[in-house]
Amino acid sequence: MDIFKLFFVECLSYFHLIFSDWGLAIIAIALAIRIILFPIQTFSFIQLRRLQNVQPEVDKLNVDLSDDPLSAFKEIRELKKRKGIRTWAMLILNLVQIPIFLGMYQAISSARNLTEVPFIWISSLATPDAFYVLPLLVALTTYFQLRNNMPSSAPGKPHAALLTKLLPAVNFVFMAAMPSALVLYYATSGVFQFVSETALRRVVG
Repeated sequence: MDIFKLFFVECLSYFHLIFSDWGLAIIAIALAIRIILFPIQTFSFIQLRRLQNVQPEVDKLNVDLSDDPLSAFKEIRELKKRKGIRTWAMLILNLVQIPIFLGMYQAISSARNLTEVPFIWISSLATPDAFYVLPLLVALTTYFQLRNNMPSSAPGKPHAALLTKLLPAVNFVFMAAMPSALVLYYATSGVFQFVSETALRRVVG
């Protein structure tokens, strides 16, 4: 993981040389990472939409074959195969993003130059956002992403509605205690993801 950390430290320094501002450097690297990961995001989004489209058939098979779970599993597996759904590929592609985000987390956390560095309304990128603007932005993007990606059959399910409310609140509390530099990164990344998913939704349907 130190390799990723050192890589992102160098990337931050490079963008800082370009913009001469640590806040803009963080925004730039967040956008650059999201652009690089966009093919993965597109593939995952398409797979998710396919999975949502077959969910009514999956639910019907689970009901019809409730007495024979093994047959239900086989039928659902064949259904997903016919529809071109590769659940394992979605998992692998999402796992690829973990070392990237952990490396970025470590790079920003260890950046001592952010101490007492202001950015717009933030007095120091090394301290939490006193006005909670960035944590709120992270919470809102999380909420709208969950709502937009929720299957059409989910709103009537209590656990789905609870998740849509609980996860944004947890993110807000967590981000409110984090250094503003980290929250700025996650907020920028989240906004880009939300905007790009909205565009993909219009294209893919």
